[in-house]
Amino acid sequence: HRDLPSVPTRRSSDLSESGGGGSEHDRQSMYLLMQSHQRLGNCESVINIGNRYISRFRNSSEAADAMFSIGQCQWNMQQRDVARDTWRKLMLIYPDSAAAKKAAKHADKY
Repeated sequence: HRDLPSVPTRRSSDLSESGGGGSEHDRQSMYLLMQSHQRLGNCESVINIGNRYISRFRNSSEAADAMFSIGQCQWNMQQRDVARDTWRKLMLIYPDSAAAKKAAKHADKY
C-alpha cells in the first residue's frame, strides 16, 4: 500500500466565509452566513464576514445592509465611536439605501 499525499480540503463554511469564487451563489452563501452569525449573537464573526462581504461584493444590493449589521455589532460590543464611524461611512457610500436611512437614525440618536 502506498502513502497518498494528503490533500487539504476546504469545508463549505470556509468557502462561504471567504466568498468562494465570487459567484452569485457564493455571494448569497456568504451573506446568509453573516446573517446566521448575527442571529446567534456572534458579533466578531459578523464583523469579519461582513467586512469581507463588502470588500468582495461592494456593488451588491445587500452590501449596505451588511455594513449596517457591522455597525450594530460594533455598537453591541461597546465600540460606540467605531459604530458611528461605520454608519457615517455607510451613509456616504450608499446614501440612497434603506440601510443608510436606518444608520442616520442610529448615528444621530446615540
